[in-house]
Amino acid sequence: MVIEIEKEVFENRDFKGLNFFLQLCTYKDRYRVYTEIDNELLNSKFFKRLDYDDQSSLIEYYDNLVRNQDSNSDIFLKSKYKVTSTFVEHQNVFTIDEAIRYFIQPLSIILENSKNDAYFINTIFKHFANDSKILTYLENNWIQFENAGGCDNIKNFIEGKKQSFNALPKSDKSKYLRCFVLMDSDKLHPIQPLKGNKKIILRFLIDNSISRHILRKRSIENYVPVEAIETLKTNSNYTCWIDAYRSLSEPQKDFFSIENGLSDLDEKQQFKKTKEQINLETNNLYDNIFVEPLLDVTLMTGIKQKGFGKFKNNFPILFKNNAVTKLNLEERAGNDELERIVHKIEHLL
Repeated sequence: MVIEIEKEVFENRDFKGLNFFLQLCTYKDRYRVYTEIDNELLNSKFFKRLDYDDQSSLIEYYDNLVRNQDSNSDIFLKSKYKVTSTFVEHQNVFTIDEAIRYFIQPLSIILENSKNDAYFINTIFKHFANDSKILTYLENNWIQFENAGGCDNIKNFIEGKKQSFNALPKSDKSKYLRCFVLMDSDKLHPIQPLKGNKKIILRFLIDNSISRHILRKRSIENYVPVEAIETLKTNSNYTCWIDAYRSLSEPQKDFFSIENGLSDLDEKQQFKKTKEQINLETNNLYDNIFVEPLLDVTLMTGIKQKGFGKFKNNFPILFKNNAVTKLNLEERAGNDELERIVHKIEHLL
């Protein structure tokens, strides 16, 4: 992330604010910050009062920008963020006071369940991050996982965060948010439209300019590589179920409920759904498995019916299993989706 400080900021009287902001940016190289260096600035009172290391960093980074700028573009117009001496409503343009509040906050990765879904995010960070920047941010708590408390509460959670900026001057408080939202699709087959509640949340995120990603597959659990699931075979109760699950096609695995299976059981331990209901809901995605008696009976229920307790808490831990590799994550994803999620988050750092 590159932040430009306009030269006029060095003429203001708020030296403490400017100095604090520079310390915030340069601490452990959290942000890249520059200002246009000329003799007038070098000889200004505020610049001379800066710490020697901060002066050197500003000069060095400016020199690097000048040296590396493309002849066809003006690099000074490409900064995503700008700090100015006067207030404006524009997004990504802040006064010193606004900038301090904006850049001091960690990047919030908002999840439907932060405790469980964080295993997925940390795993794709580990295998798909381009460099050590994300890991540095994690180590310094500059990224935090936020628990929305379920999909339907994401909007309320974000509205609460916006209220924390009520004392700041921009009329649209969403301009102060630093968020990324990840949601399950909850789809039962590939061409199923998003459910109504998901569409409402997606529109809210777009309207508030919040970076987001809705998973292509049904849920986070559908990204666990089969090799990691097979490590559960140390408990013989799971062996037949895992073998049946493994025999599914890749699209079938993408939208299969690992927790509940195709039907699940009611309180009388009877199947909740008929084959016809399942085929209607899933657009006949699983029609072929009903001709195989073993798969039919086994996969009508999920792995929790085989004794796998507290599924939502325990199953995502498989992302930490040594059997998980970049290769089998890519194979289970079936495309570059996991890389794209990481790139979206990297873009916000």
